[in-house]
Amino acid sequence: MVKACFYVDPNGAFLKNQFFLSSSYENRIRTSGYAFTALREELKKQNIDLATQDINPVESATIVFCLDVPHYFKEIKKKNNQKWVLFIYDPPVYCPESWNKANHDQFDCVFTFDKTMVDNEKYFHYYFAIDTEYFSTPLPVSIETFKERKLCTMVSSAMQGLKDKSQPDSLLFERYRAIRWFAQHHPDDFDFYGLSFEKKDYHFSFRGVGLIKKILPGNIFKSLAKFAQRKILKVYKGSLPALEKTEVVRKYNFYLCYENTTGINGYLTEKLFECFYSSTLPIYWGAPNYKELIPANCCIDGAAFKDFASLHQYIKKMPFEEYQSYIQAARNFLEGPEMEKFTVRSFVDNTIKVFESKKII
Repeated sequence: MVKACFYVDPNGAFLKNQFFLSSSYENRIRTSGYAFTALREELKKQNIDLATQDINPVESATIVFCLDVPHYFKEIKKKNNQKWVLFIYDPPVYCPESWNKANHDQFDCVFTFDKTMVDNEKYFHYYFAIDTEYFSTPLPVSIETFKERKLCTMVSSAMQGLKDKSQPDSLLFERYRAIRWFAQHHPDDFDFYGLSFEKKDYHFSFRGVGLIKKILPGNIFKSLAKFAQRKILKVYKGSLPALEKTEVVRKYNFYLCYENTTGINGYLTEKLFECFYSSTLPIYWGAPNYKELIPANCCIDGAAFKDFASLHQYIKKMPFEEYQSYIQAARNFLEGPEMEKFTVRSFVDNTIKVFESKKII
């Protein structure tokens, strides 16, 4: 059997094949991990054993797949018979090294969401894969449900209390701004959930945090940070396990659906689709070309509003008939042929085709 290495961040929790095996259901709807698990199964049929680098080391592998950490390969010498493949997954706000073309030199092919990089020689496009088998057909929204639901929510595990000038396209600060605004002005219309936060530890960065953290004991710092964000805590409803997300989201009419970045064409992740399957209307802000990927009448353009006050007024006054037209458009999209490109099966088939054309396998 041909050995293939799947190189993940060595400082993370995905070694020992945990990327493929752990939290199987949770991983499959939160990340693209399930798509790579499906790819691994397909490669196995072709006598290729894909495993993380602690099981199939780079030096003993015929094929090496790298997920988002190409800078580590600057110190690795490529063997003549090896094929190296890079998957760019995280945006620059999390992994800027992946987007630096100087780190791509030794790779035989690179997969990216951004079609502007694609030349179909070295750079190939792929869509974020959605595990459509997990989700049920979205339920229709009656006028009674529309009236009973709370207005708006957001679920997020990452944000920033200060704007990062080195990442001008990052939306992490915009998430924070939105939560803060609703907490200050309309807390009764908004709830916020964190995937990895608990109330007792919940805090954000703020100006001067680095210096204060150095001079204050940890427990005092946490108390100070929590006090500084007390207004946001008014709308914080605690952590939300991935498997409960759609059940909770469908209790709201609108969802502030902000991607991690607005600077990457094609960067369309699970957030939008979770709204569609929850029969909740997303207020989307992310991929600048998203209208080329999904019908524009499936969501509200979050970047189109001059401020949060105008956004709040718009959704607060939206008639049920208009709302229902958005929900139906999203359902039509999920059930139509255009959804196929976002499926796990499509990801596996298209990736295998590239591997064959480039003689990776």
